[in-house]
Amino acid sequence: MQDYWVQNFQGSNTVANVFDASYVKLREIRFSYQIPVGTKTKRFVKGAEVGIEARNVLLLKSYVPHVDPEVNVFGPNQIGEGVEYYNVPSTRSVGVNVRLSF
Repeated sequence: MQDYWVQNFQGSNTVANVFDASYVKLREIRFSYQIPVGTKTKRFVKGAEVGIEARNVLLLKSYVPHVDPEVNVFGPNQIGEGVEYYNVPSTRSVGVNVRLSF
């Protein structure tokens, strides 16, 4: 019994450890609103826009269980995406933008 688990579920690329790496991911979403500024009078601010954005929003569909397929534990210069050794989740970020034109 122990030989079965050692041969099929060790860290190497055996059939039991290889998955279809297809995935669908919502990587970035952005909403913004341009605030109307009157053009008939001279104003210091010519235009204004406010918005919100988010990155790495959601992993919609993944055939690889329990891991983000883009995660690479070996670093940016190595091939090894999806390997499940000591991986941390992908960083999700949310931000607010304010743009002013003078």
